[in-house]
Amino acid sequence: MKITEAIGTADSEHVVYFLLSAYVETLEHYGPSGDSLSDDVKRLPIAGMPDVCNRVGALQGAIERYAQSKSKQFVEEAVEVFGAALQRLKYLQDVHRFARSWLSLSLPATQMYQGAS
Repeated sequence: MKITEAIGTADSEHVVYFLLSAYVETLEHYGPSGDSLSDDVKRLPIAGMPDVCNRVGALQGAIERYAQSKSKQFVEEAVEVFGAALQRLKYLQDVHRFARSWLSLSLPATQMYQGAS
């Protein structure tokens, strides 16, 4: 299973951040290709979704800088991984937001039922 697949099926934000952090740790071991990524992309810890968004932006700029070099494929892979993480985090937040709103709508009915007994 590719890391993007693992991230795309993660059950929680914690798992997404764990997998993304593990990927970031590997970036130091890519030799010269790893040097094509800024320290802001390779920095740990990952500080939430705004941080992931910033890293995606930095990576998109790196694609343009390395368009004609051997590092292009490496940078594109990093964009794919961070993009998958960002998509999954947004999805999980939407699911949690929906669940909270659904629970808040059903809460009065539950309280009424408990009050009747």
